[in-house]
Amino acid sequence: MTSSVYYDLSGKIIAIRSGSRESCELDLQLDGRPGFITEEPVDFDTHFVVDGKLQEIPPKPSIEYVFDYAARKWVHDPAPARKTAMLDLRKRRNSRLTHSDWTQMPDAPLDAATKTAWQTYRQQLRDLPANNQEITSVDDVEFPTPPSL
Repeated sequence: MTSSVYYDLSGKIIAIRSGSRESCELDLQLDGRPGFITEEPVDFDTHFVVDGKLQEIPPKPSIEYVFDYAARKWVHDPAPARKTAMLDLRKRRNSRLTHSDWTQMPDAPLDAATKTAWQTYRQQLRDLPANNQEITSVDDVEFPTPPSL
């Protein structure tokens, strides 16, 4: 398949248009942005451009890396890992809160001290995201222990 590939000054691919060779050539002439025509399969996530030529992005070392198109390499950036870790943290925290909702019902078969212990536990769960802003893995979080029944 023929594609016209457009890229920015750093080499990041910003548009790919496929069609006949003639339509791609016309598209390239009319667009005005840096670009070229290729018969190779091309993808935003696996390719970039150097000196008008298609290059493959090397494999991602881990979730803590983002590709720097200008430097043409992966650079460490913990932000994506933090975002994923926080989503995982909230998911696990919410599950624990849901499973302990019954302890706060007026007719829960708990004495006052036990009910208070569960309130404290649930508050500790709610505080976890605020107290763990810098994590890159949910495995780094120490979850509170639920009270005994």
